[in-house]
Amino acid sequence: MSSPHHTQNVTVISLKGQLAGEAVDALTVQLRSLFKDHHTRILLDVVAVEDISHAGFTALYRAARYLMWHNGKLALLNPSDRLAAVMHKTGLGSIIASYDSKTEALKQLAN
Repeated sequence: MSSPHHTQNVTVISLKGQLAGEAVDALTVQLRSLFKDHHTRILLDVVAVEDISHAGFTALYRAARYLMWHNGKLALLNPSDRLAAVMHKTGLGSIIASYDSKTEALKQLAN
């Protein structure tokens, strides 16, 4: 996981490897810190995410719900075909938008 950077009022975090175990815990801590600092537009670049556990999906769902309650948005950038399919199958895709273009993602999150 990379340190977050801010672009057009959107916080961008790049994730890599497996979103499971300690990586989920680290992401949760990082997201909570962002929430505390009132960052409510978050883009997770998941192009390098190889796999995601149930706990990873749960963490994404909870973050998305929290942001929705606080007029924020969470989106994924460049999900793999597998991740996109699982997001659709579980219904998480209706809560968390996915984009293949960073420009489009930033545009949508900034609104």
